[in-house]
Amino acid sequence: MFCGVAAGLGFSIQESLYYFASSGREISDVIILATRTLTTSLMHAMATALVGIGILLARKHRRLAWALVPGFFLLAIALHALYNLLLATSLAPFVLLVPLLMFFAIWVLMKRLGE
Repeated sequence: MFCGVAAGLGFSIQESLYYFASSGREISDVIILATRTLTTSLMHAMATALVGIGILLARKHRRLAWALVPGFFLLAIALHALYNLLLATSLAPFVLLVPLLMFFAIWVLMKRLGE
């Protein structure tokens, strides 16, 4: 799971730098970069963490591995796609809270798995 978080963060940093480098580098672009950094970094980290959790659970419950890994992978894809789609709507300010909600949900899940 932690490797998934690191991979998601690394990808997000690279993606944000790519978009900033191809922009006009105006003040509005810096604001967009800051917003992207704070929200999409956490979104990518949480999406890849979900895949890691699927693998972690598959190791514990070998009989369900065939469903857990693809299921968590598809959940990560669906949440990320929904996030991207809703950013272009009037719900964008609320959608920016989704990565935080995912973080706390994953944190609670990991606490319960650790018990």
